[in-house]
Amino acid sequence: MHPLGVDYLTMFGTHPLRYAELAAKAGAQTIALWSANMEPLPNGASRYSLLDDLALCRDLRRTLDDNGLRLGMVDGLVVWPGRRVRDYERGFSQLAELGVTLANTVSFDAMARSRDEFAELVEMAEPYGMTITLESCPALTVRTLAEARAIVREVCRPNFKLLIDTMHVTRSGEADMVPTLDPSEIGYVQISDVPLVGPDSDAGYMEEAMCGRLIPGEGEAPLAMMLGNIPDDVIVSVEVPMRNRQEAGWSHLRCAQAALEGARRVLQSISGAAFACDPSPNPSSS
Repeated sequence: MHPLGVDYLTMFGTHPLRYAELAAKAGAQTIALWSANMEPLPNGASRYSLLDDLALCRDLRRTLDDNGLRLGMVDGLVVWPGRRVRDYERGFSQLAELGVTLANTVSFDAMARSRDEFAELVEMAEPYGMTITLESCPALTVRTLAEARAIVREVCRPNFKLLIDTMHVTRSGEADMVPTLDPSEIGYVQISDVPLVGPDSDAGYMEEAMCGRLIPGEGEAPLAMMLGNIPDDVIVSVEVPMRNRQEAGWSHLRCAQAALEGARRVLQSISGAAFACDPSPNPSSS
């Protein structure tokens, strides 16, 4: 079974220390946090930054250890127009101290500049033993998994891999591409479920992505097909924001538990199918 995690959007707005405690109670083995939480913040949420707050990082390391968790991935090393990814370098040593070996990037900038910034980010991460993953999203600059793979292959460094977000890959129409990937190209999986057809605008798409995904197994995404080729050591982490259920009274803990249980059912269906297809032992060979 893959290591199972809880990504930050699932319990969005929760302080990192509380996030770790709740994730452990929900049964996760890893968590993913944003490098710094971004606007708009939910009511009552406080700002934090793993890149700037040394005291927070020390407390987080202690909380992770106390709860038997690891920080499986840090998200939010974004390529922004007019900014350089070099600005993130000052925080890499802190992330390394937290045991971070994976950090994710996306871009809101033009494609040509994004490629250069991705390459620089990957080069910066290498001395810290850190792998950068690239996430495609139909509403962002790198819109398709095919584009992401082309960029990863162009940069051609062993610490640059793909992040598979099952919502985005399903909606870009590339679910059947995932089983054809070289497994070594895949660095991380964010699992959620969705209807096959969603909003027809980028704004509507991002609203759904940030606030309204489905528990794995509740929608129409071909999750078993996408996850069947994922290496066993790759983290499968639930990224399932459920604002409607929280407004109906679900706690963050309940959301995380339900999302993890859905992910387990999907993974068990894959292993069960593989087992069922194994040939029966040949009695004469015993």
